[in-house]
Amino acid sequence: MESNAFNSVEARAGRGELGFAAGALGLLAVVVAFVMDPLGPPVVVLSWALFLGGLALAIVPSRVRAIGKGLVFAGAALPLAAFVFLWVVVSFGVLTGSVTWW
Repeated sequence: MESNAFNSVEARAGRGELGFAAGALGLLAVVVAFVMDPLGPPVVVLSWALFLGGLALAIVPSRVRAIGKGLVFAGAALPLAAFVFLWVVVSFGVLTGSVTWW
């Protein structure tokens, strides 16, 4: 019996690919806004819009859930990266003794 796995009649992207594409486009938009005005209002507004819009799409049970997950990732990537950077700087300062708390 011959397999019909590669002869699909539907030629559309899967949900995972759509979520990945939405996340990539959202990250690209955040990077462009960051290059134009680092940590300015466009970056903050875009980050919040992507995060909250993606959260709304990810919560609703529908076909756009994967797109919402990608947008949530794109909106949260810059704040999480900033937090990780801050944590690395503070950790380095504490471990080398250049930052003390008392």
